[in-house]
Amino acid sequence: MDNGGVILVTMNYRLDYIDDSNEDDYFRLFSDRMFNYPHIKLVKEYVQYADVEENPIYLYNFAFQGKYSFYKYFTGVDEIRGVSHLDDLIYLFSMSAFFPLLEPGTPEGKMCDIFVRTIVTFAQTGKVKTWRPFRPCTLETSEPFCDQQVFTKYTASEPNEVMVSVSNQIDEKMYKMFLRIDKYSRVDKSVNLHMCPK
Repeated sequence: MDNGGVILVTMNYRLDYIDDSNEDDYFRLFSDRMFNYPHIKLVKEYVQYADVEENPIYLYNFAFQGKYSFYKYFTGVDEIRGVSHLDDLIYLFSMSAFFPLLEPGTPEGKMCDIFVRTIVTFAQTGKVKTWRPFRPCTLETSEPFCDQQVFTKYTASEPNEVMVSVSNQIDEKMYKMFLRIDKYSRVDKSVNLHMCPK
């Protein structure tokens, strides 16, 4: 099958199997494969070999769903279905070409203040700003996953407040599924891949 066939299969899959009833599942699967799984795998492999005393790793999960989102901007869909890739940058940099300036006192303004202080502290000191105590990421603390600061709204009952919590939870079922897929999808290195004559 040539590249055109691969594109055709992908388009047929998209058209035949994805509809309004399972579109969220498709996006979750895509996000898990492209972002969540590689992130988890990288951290778990890093703590296996790195000197984490000298080269520590700090993690954060930007789970703050504000009124602005790149998903909403690029798709034109008013309904925001969660935090999308790069949404954290809205709270770190002024992006007036895409979004209005964040106003102080709003949930977005409060999150901007907290997130900027976190990143600036790291840039200045090489240490993460600690909003809540968390364990250093080491081989011993990496199960089920290393502690990470989670930037989010406080609660549904206090939607105008923002917070930073700590979590080490991951979707273990998803992680193990992609590990199995990776294990069985490896190319046999003994196969001669030079099919074109020299």
